[in-house]
Amino acid sequence: MNEERTMILKMLKDGKITLEEAEALIDVIEESERSGGASREEEAKGRNGVAGSESGSGPDEWWNRLFSRGPDIDFTELNKTLQETLGSIRSSVEQAVSGLGNLNLAAEINRALGNEKVECVQEATAPESDFTTLRLKNRWGDIRVLSDDGTTVRVRAICTAWGGSQAQAEASLSQIKIGFDRQAEILVLSAARERTSPFDRIRVDYEVTVPKSTGLNLGTASGDVSVADIAAAVSVTSLSGDIRAEGVQGTQRYLTRSGDVTLEAVEGEIKANTLSGDIRVRISGSASFRVTAATASGTVTAGVPLESQRVKKERVEGIINGGRDGLSLRTASGDISLSSI
Repeated sequence: MNEERTMILKMLKDGKITLEEAEALIDVIEESERSGGASREEEAKGRNGVAGSESGSGPDEWWNRLFSRGPDIDFTELNKTLQETLGSIRSSVEQAVSGLGNLNLAAEINRALGNEKVECVQEATAPESDFTTLRLKNRWGDIRVLSDDGTTVRVRAICTAWGGSQAQAEASLSQIKIGFDRQAEILVLSAARERTSPFDRIRVDYEVTVPKSTGLNLGTASGDVSVADIAAAVSVTSLSGDIRAEGVQGTQRYLTRSGDVTLEAVEGEIKANTLSGDIRVRISGSASFRVTAATASGTVTAGVPLESQRVKKERVEGIINGGRDGLSLRTASGDISLSSI
């Protein structure tokens, strides 16, 4: 039922359902799949000598079943880096279930699905410090990161809340507080808030300006991420959303479950994986890569000169300008294209 999962993630990205509703729909799919699970487990055990259900047990079961992996796609790192986001999802679901007995359910559904929308803009500046990395994990909303020659981090956040009435939407919006925290050499940016209801529907879109040498650790459950002109290590993960990077120099990891990855004028050791989406890379004349690009369902197009090349429809390997850095591109369902700037 991967098609159904993809549809759910698209609805999540488009804002038609909340994270909690997405998880509930995934649970329905899983319940249907479990009805035939015994026979599948025996089949897996016969092939591998191990019961198939063992890999899906434990606290990561929800994640593992959502990220059913395709051939040659290693999403172990994506699993690890998005645990914090998924933890908040589980917490929200637990709050919703535990609070149902004390709620007027009709009023709360009206609050969540209401058309009344309010917005505000919050701005914040981090104190100058010797941090090396900025961490930002967003549940719903886009993240855009730019660089300048300054020495600190500035953020402009557009906060949006919906409700069954203007008052309900404003009450939810008033709980959002954009701020910074420090964890050793990591500067953590977050939208701390107290939920007025387990059904609150809130979105935060970030525009962040950082010193060019600042490392980035970014993640979103539903939303797009873009990064430009960073000279440091960059890690971006998205459950449902597109990723774009331009002018980044350093070790880079771009991982998304459902979305496209677009890279332009990037240099350094680079790994880009998507389970469902296209990968497009525009390479500058100064870049030097050892290229491995593979898709399980799609086409790989190499529009750049490659040395020692091995070219097939679904896999391309080769060297660009001596092959200083590794460039690994993989998608389970989608096309990959390489071109020159």
